[in-house]
Amino acid sequence: MIFPANTALFTFLFVISFNLLMTHTENISLFLVGLFLLNIPCYLLILKTFEAAVLIDKSGVHLQAFRLKKFDIPYEEIENITSHRLEKRSKEMSLLLVIGEIAFCGFVVYMTVIKGEWKIPLLLVSLLPLILFATRKQKTHLRNLNTQLYIKTKHKKWYELNSYHSLITDEVSAAKIKSSIERHL
Repeated sequence: MIFPANTALFTFLFVISFNLLMTHTENISLFLVGLFLLNIPCYLLILKTFEAAVLIDKSGVHLQAFRLKKFDIPYEEIENITSHRLEKRSKEMSLLLVIGEIAFCGFVVYMTVIKGEWKIPLLLVSLLPLILFATRKQKTHLRNLNTQLYIKTKHKKWYELNSYHSLITDEVSAAKIKSSIERHL
């Protein structure tokens, strides 16, 4: 079960890492060590983001992702709950992704061979293990996540963009969560 609780933290960590690395581009050994050391927290954050929990008790719904973000939604605040089945990627979208990957490889080759700039492509290539690790983890452990559950609240807090809380889970768990919440409404 996952929900988007740590995306802001991941973005903040990535921006800090990128800015720190770009200040030390003169010394290649320091750059590579910094690249390795700053990618470790990103790997750990991605790994821990997959550990999420939903607790439904008499006071409300509690969503928690690795102790970094916790949402408590009392039943009085819940307006409705809906579920939607997630669509698998279409052939057209897969084709667009392949074209994008080919363009990215062409950009990396252009930057390193023609322009002689190796710093930015090296930084982009260093994220490849992170992407492969997250994809492998998602395919092996989160293979059957095919339902998105939306919990709409009556009042939006000042810092929220919308009044929906979303989580992604399998179809059976989504049905159980939805029926448990509807029982208390």
